[in-house]
Amino acid sequence: MPIGVIPKPHSTYFRLVTDHSTRELTLNNYITKADSTIHLNSLQDFGTLLRAAVDRKGHMPAWLFKSDVSAAYRQIPMHPLWQLKQVNTFQGMRHVDCNMTFGSRSAPKIWCSFFGLVVWIAIHVLSCADLLHYMDDVWSYETDPALVYYEPYDSYFPRKQVTLLELYDHLGLPHVKKKQLFIPTLDIIGLHVDPISMTITMPIDAREKLITAIRTFIDMTSSHRRSLIEWQRILGWINWALNVFPLCRPALQSTYAKSAGKQVSRAKNLPQSHCNL
Repeated sequence: MPIGVIPKPHSTYFRLVTDHSTRELTLNNYITKADSTIHLNSLQDFGTLLRAAVDRKGHMPAWLFKSDVSAAYRQIPMHPLWQLKQVNTFQGMRHVDCNMTFGSRSAPKIWCSFFGLVVWIAIHVLSCADLLHYMDDVWSYETDPALVYYEPYDSYFPRKQVTLLELYDHLGLPHVKKKQLFIPTLDIIGLHVDPISMTITMPIDAREKLITAIRTFIDMTSSHRRSLIEWQRILGWINWALNVFPLCRPALQSTYAKSAGKQVSRAKNLPQSHCNL
């Protein structure tokens, strides 16, 4: 499979990708939708938890925090028979990739199945209530304004966040200091959460980029038939926006109905005129 780099969303960094959707006999075409579908936590879920916390405590949380695991997918080893399908060629040399790659259709479900258990341990064993996660990001609130010292970073963090970082250390999950954030209001999965005003908003520049992408995608002056993977990408982007615009959700129903049951990601079988955005 070819390898390359793509821009990492909401970041100036790049992500290494092994493209499992290229060529006719692509690996991703052998992975069913049922083996790749996951339900992710949303900011609407977090809004519900914040309102409940305010009702219980009678005041706003002191902190919002977010903790990230580094190179998340690379922490998952793959079965030896699957490793044989992950042979990368670079400068004439063959390299067998033993770990999960970014670009495999089932990678999000595999990672979240593991990481969901990590978060479950934090909640039910270590008593870190109301943790949510979206892929490799975990976020929550802390009502106690007092900070706790975390020795590996020689810094102070909210108590609940320190407990989570210590769990990462115990399990051997890597993380870096710059990705462990806490502040009274915080950007989470690219959206601004403000518990003081009880609002979740999308930055103006992000909204304009999405509007431009949708208009380009549905440009009727083009006869280009969009492939399934192109539809899935734009729908994923729109789904992210629905965290703050949930009333727009019904507008996507016909689009999801049109793409339902289709498996060949590169097949150009979804003309714009048959679906609504």
